[in-house]
Amino acid sequence: MRIGVCSDVHGRYDRLLTVLGAMAAAGVDERWCLGDLVGSEPVTPELVGAARQLDLLIAGNHDAWALGPDRVTARGRDVFRLASRATASRHGIDCWHGSPRHPLLGFLTEASAARVLPDRPPGSLGLVGHTHEPALFTYDGATTRAVRPVPGEPYDWLETDACMANPGAVCGNPRDAASWWLIVDIDARMLRWQREEL
Repeated sequence: MRIGVCSDVHGRYDRLLTVLGAMAAAGVDERWCLGDLVGSEPVTPELVGAARQLDLLIAGNHDAWALGPDRVTARGRDVFRLASRATASRHGIDCWHGSPRHPLLGFLTEASAARVLPDRPPGSLGLVGHTHEPALFTYDGATTRAVRPVPGEPYDWLETDACMANPGAVCGNPRDAASWWLIVDIDARMLRWQREEL
């Protein structure tokens, strides 16, 4: 099972379509979005059409503000419901838009990861968005480590470590305007970040 994970589209359906195309080319089995599908602009039919290709869509703060809680926005193989709680769990992987402690608005940084990860089970993987920064945080039972991932490089999701990962943003960030996303290989227990130039 290989999952393509993205976050923070902020209305850029053109970028989302590019990322979804890259996911298809990579042969992922499912496509997830960790929230902030919408931005400050009105929700367009093109954006909803792109969202129909997602297998999991949770709410971000912009989605909750724009659409309100529990509004169905797209249908595909499943029903995707934006929920103000901004959290989901699938295939043993926990997802939040913000952070485990504050799912909608929290920021998972190195400092907050050091507080969250010791409470997570060894071998677990959590996924977050919201900061727009691709990142990997691991806790080995003693030390929390933060890594800024290199696109295309594999990162082990160890059975002995609690891990949290941020795929980065489809809409880009101040340090990098490219679209970022993440491949989670459940069977190989490996993470691989991808970067799409536009």
